[in-house]
Amino acid sequence: MSREPINFNILELTSVIDEYICPICMETYYKKEIYQCRQVCCPYSFKNIISVDESEILIKDGCGCKEIIKLEELDNHIENCSFRFVKCKYHENGCMDKIRYNENEIHFSKCEYQPLNCTHCSNVYLLKTIEQHYLECPLMLIDCKECNEKIKREEMGNHLDKECQEVIISCKLIQFGCNDKIKRKNLENHLDQINHSKHFSTAIENLIIKNNQLSNNKKDLIIKNNQLSNCINELTKGKEYKSKWIISNYSKINHKVDEYLISPKFGYAPDLFYIRLYKNGGSKTNIGNIGIYLHSESVQKNITFSITLLNNDTKIYTKKNITSIFHNRGK
Repeated sequence: MSREPINFNILELTSVIDEYICPICMETYYKKEIYQCRQVCCPYSFKNIISVDESEILIKDGCGCKEIIKLEELDNHIENCSFRFVKCKYHENGCMDKIRYNENEIHFSKCEYQPLNCTHCSNVYLLKTIEQHYLECPLMLIDCKECNEKIKREEMGNHLDKECQEVIISCKLIQFGCNDKIKRKNLENHLDQINHSKHFSTAIENLIIKNNQLSNNKKDLIIKNNQLSNCINELTKGKEYKSKWIISNYSKINHKVDEYLISPKFGYAPDLFYIRLYKNGGSKTNIGNIGIYLHSESVQKNITFSITLLNNDTKIYTKKNITSIFHNRGK
């Protein structure tokens, strides 16, 4: 087939649509062959072309497309060409590589951003991080350094502390004086074969001491529990307090005016009360009269109280009840 140049007037170029002009050689694509489809679509656009004569073979990129196509077939070819560049399917995980479509599988098999399930815990990790995970995975089976048994990593501590028969441990009677170290599997033989009489005696003595301490503590707890029960009972009664004050040798007490006796405190902290008794009156205007006053150590609302005076001398036995309302006026 002979080649004849296309003759045109330079002014006619204004009517040529840009998309049909090669940006390299500035000629039209009309009926020209296209090489290396993913590169510039014009024979003159390739640096690896020795000649564009139809009888000569072009030197092509070994990694590129080798098809020779017509312009009207270019769009469809580019869309389906197996040498087209595409994103890695793991680009959302972070892979930024662009690869040829026909090399997808090779790339995917090695891509460090591909997700993998941990074979032990089934959680998902990237290929680039899963090796580090295997060094930490709590469900991964690892060798016990003592017995070589396969144990889950998260259970290794308990295995060494309580189960592994090859671990060297102290005798159970270490706190009573036996300092021997033996493998856990030999502990029973150690206890049977070694004379621990002295250690057992020490253990028994310690148990007796602890038992006595527990007994004493139990007694204290019973006393405190009873006290607490009494407090609760009193509180549930609406804070009713009862107290008995015995004054010995009352008849022999000689008081001047304004001298008084003070009773023991009664009630429950902070609501404590006490009584002042004036045998000869609390002031000159009350000389010869007995004065009885109720005092509180804390601020109180108005409360009702009752005082009963008893004389245990049967010859002059008297009983007198005094009922009044307590108004808080300070101590």
